[in-house]
Amino acid sequence: LMKILVEGTTGSPTPYGTFYKNFHQQYLIRVNELEDMGGGAGPINSLAFNVDNVNTCSPMPNFTIKLKHTTQTELTTTFETGDYTQVFFQNDFLPVNGWNTHTFSTPWVWDGSSNIIVDIVTTLIPGGYTQNASVFYTTTDVNTALRYQSDSADAAGSATGSLSMNRANIRFNMTALVV
Repeated sequence: LMKILVEGTTGSPTPYGTFYKNFHQQYLIRVNELEDMGGGAGPINSLAFNVDNVNTCSPMPNFTIKLKHTTQTELTTTFETGDYTQVFFQNDFLPVNGWNTHTFSTPWVWDGSSNIIVDIVTTLIPGGYTQNASVFYTTTDVNTALRYQSDSADAAGSATGSLSMNRANIRFNMTALVV
């Protein structure tokens, strides 16, 4: 029996969070996890997150997804900086129930041997307070999620955040693993 876990209306780490006015979210995906899902070296064309309920989530200004190779095997409280590649941007992105696919502006090439950091940022959300979209997640064996959220400070400039072993379920459209 598999336990299905869903973030609530205020929980984190979610890729679609508007309970706070802006956020910076990182997810670590390890090589063995990508291989276990059948993924191999080569282009990644998109990624998707599975929403159980949009709730009152509001549009997220300057919603940006970036990817980066990393040697980290577990996240720390400090956001990893360096050479990220922006793969998706949409102003005022609003998720829907079900899988939300973010098709990359240009395929991002995974080297097949490095872990990956998925970096998501939105800027300050105008208007009243709303809820996070409830997203399906899995509890991992190490800290694979790092989040900074604030009602006033610019999340994109955050240096540190809060760790979690709960990581949103991510589906990649990528090259198949060659055995």
